[in-house]
Amino acid sequence: MSRPEPAPWERSPLADPGFSDEPLMPEFERFMAERLGQTPSVETQKRYRRHFAYFTEWLAATGRSLTMSAVCYVVLREYGRYLATRPARGGTRGYDRPQRGMSPETRDGYLRDLRTLCSFLVEARWLVSNPFKITRPERLIRKQPRTSPPPQRVAGPERVDALLAVIEGDAPSALRDRALVEVLWSAGLRRRDVAALRLDQLDPERGVLRDVWEHKDHEERHCSISAAALDALLAYLAAGRPTLVAAGTRRGADDPGWLFISDHHGKRNNPDGRLTGTGIYQMLCRYSRRAGIPTVAPHAMRHGMSTVMGEANLSQHLIAAKLGHRQTKTSERYLHPSAEVLRREVDPIIDASRQRTAQRLRSVA
Repeated sequence: MSRPEPAPWERSPLADPGFSDEPLMPEFERFMAERLGQTPSVETQKRYRRHFAYFTEWLAATGRSLTMSAVCYVVLREYGRYLATRPARGGTRGYDRPQRGMSPETRDGYLRDLRTLCSFLVEARWLVSNPFKITRPERLIRKQPRTSPPPQRVAGPERVDALLAVIEGDAPSALRDRALVEVLWSAGLRRRDVAALRLDQLDPERGVLRDVWEHKDHEERHCSISAAALDALLAYLAAGRPTLVAAGTRRGADDPGWLFISDHHGKRNNPDGRLTGTGIYQMLCRYSRRAGIPTVAPHAMRHGMSTVMGEANLSQHLIAAKLGHRQTKTSERYLHPSAEVLRREVDPIIDASRQRTAQRLRSVA
């Protein structure tokens, strides 16, 4: 009796079964050099290495070897089920919820990088097909329904005004949060870059932030801020920051030198005293709920600021310089013309074209 042909998802998708014992690590390094070598984001490369290291640790723990036979549907499906029962690693989303394990979104994030690696192996003819494209008996990465509405992709000046309107009083935290919102809007920086700002980087005479370190591109640049942001910063530095530093000093901590100081400066859960990127996002979520508007994410303010510059007919080079982009085509993704701008600029052209067509038809008749 002949052996039945295995199902497609039970076969190891290798170009040649003789290559099943070939090591996977050299191909991964070639993938990082060829596919991600041109990627400007160092953080993206670190993420790929971190997720691949997690996969190799699981292979070693389960007695499997790091060879081409490890990137088949059966092994990857078992690895995905393992991720669903494990907490996220330290420093990633969900790591503080070990009793719940990884969320489906976090689990799929670990698998997406392996899917890109498998696509590279298919192009290199190590794999016949990408195991992540097999849909039966189950798809390795499934689209998860959202349990909450997504944050707004673009936050215009009206949303920023709504946030500033609910930041009331002259408390140190209110002065800090007001200055933080103004800097996020006028500078167009990412939240991690704002959290890493130091006090000596502010140049009030020129109205710029000097030597701003961009964590995504690993570059330094000067960034200008508006007059409203500078006034809010000076008010915070005069009455808000000294109070926050003094509160940390009473807890036995020194002035850490960060521009934006956390309320928990000096406590055990915040030893360095700075307001983190997560704290900035939580602050914006809190004020968004108080204002009764959708969540305003820091990156949505970056998109909104660039859209305002685009609607003001500024050149692509100026927008790219403001956002810190190397190429102008990257800045085009940040431009989202509103319906009012389209109606004002585009609709008259469309109406004029119809009128010209009607005039030609009347002349022919």
